[in-house]
Amino acid sequence: MAKKLLAVWLLFCLTLAGCENSAEQEPPWLVEYDGGVINTAGQLIIAPPAADAWPYLYNDVLYSQDGRSCYAMQVESQLVEELESLLQPIPEWDGRYFYSTDFFHVSGRTFRFYDCFGELVHSVSVDTDEVPERNLRFCFAPNGDLSQSILLLDQLETNGRYQLLDYNGNLLAEKRGLQGLEGSGVEVTAAPGFLALRYATLDGHWVDFYGWDGQPLQLAQNYFDFEQLNFYGSRQLNKPLFYKARYTNAQGRRRYDILDGEGHVVAGNLLGIKDIGASGVYSVTQGWGNNVSCWLDLRSGRPVWLTENPGRPDYRAYAADDKLIAAMQTEQEYKYIFRIYYGDWRNYGPSPYFEGHRLLEPRGMVYDVLDENGRVLISGVSSVQYIGDDLFIVVRGFSRGLMNAQGEWLYQESIFTDLDD
Repeated sequence: MAKKLLAVWLLFCLTLAGCENSAEQEPPWLVEYDGGVINTAGQLIIAPPAADAWPYLYNDVLYSQDGRSCYAMQVESQLVEELESLLQPIPEWDGRYFYSTDFFHVSGRTFRFYDCFGELVHSVSVDTDEVPERNLRFCFAPNGDLSQSILLLDQLETNGRYQLLDYNGNLLAEKRGLQGLEGSGVEVTAAPGFLALRYATLDGHWVDFYGWDGQPLQLAQNYFDFEQLNFYGSRQLNKPLFYKARYTNAQGRRRYDILDGEGHVVAGNLLGIKDIGASGVYSVTQGWGNNVSCWLDLRSGRPVWLTENPGRPDYRAYAADDKLIAAMQTEQEYKYIFRIYYGDWRNYGPSPYFEGHRLLEPRGMVYDVLDENGRVLISGVSSVQYIGDDLFIVVRGFSRGLMNAQGEWLYQESIFTDLDD
């Protein structure tokens, strides 16, 4: 009897441990796919819009600063005019026409947000006077908190104002009385600790700073230009964020500060900042003394001053890839072999995989996905995009969708899905 009770107890403990492990498993993440959104478990979250739905409807994936795909967002616009009236002629093309987004004016937009399992978690509609479609947009909070995110209504050109709304559409902040230039608008940079709104008026160029609660912020200087410094050549997500801000000092000379994600100056009074393609290392000229030039390394999340140019690591990486490819013992003969890079602009950088190009009659050139030893993982695809976590968006034959590194379809559909027949 005691043995039976012990066996039941052990079974209960194992079952409980299994539940805890499954609860701790990371949820699937979201992937933009053919205008729609799927998750990495192979579930369709938002179907791609029909061909005649653009520009009324589009979908996107919202990422946090640390690289998590947090929500799928669907944006539905209420156009002021019928689409046919927005056709613009191309004189040199014998009367052909094109759609120009400069003429897409909306009277409102509805924003819908879905979690990684496809559940609708929030929806907000904003009605407005007629504005170009780009002037009513959503700014996702970098910490991934939907409730802290902000909507921007930009009426700089038409009404001389802009508004910041909370994620329910309530007014947080407003600036009026601006004389916007023709064709001008408000450019937004979303930092972890603040929003920077950059715009031009008849009086000059300006940058206004706000907290994510909509309260105005005063930073170290009155900046008139502002942009994010990017880590080219490496995965941008989950990297420390730094920003280049330009101002005029007390002597009337233009200088730069480098700010961190909270708006603190980490390097100031710089005469120039130049990206040298070294993934977070910049050539800078100090704006004091004898204008000394040196290199500033921001890769660790804090500024490190260098006295020597570190060189471009991508060149060294290419050379290392050449050696690796030359040593591969492949099962096929390939015309070319290249390293596969992450396909998402937010997440650019080299992947652990390679693509081998070979000729397959009568289809033409096809690709095999290879590991670093030259072993074929996925064969015969006509298109491949690496999205991370050993997952690929591929087209093979008459099928397309999401595939893992074992060559198994996680999400599959016909390439003829978009056709009416």
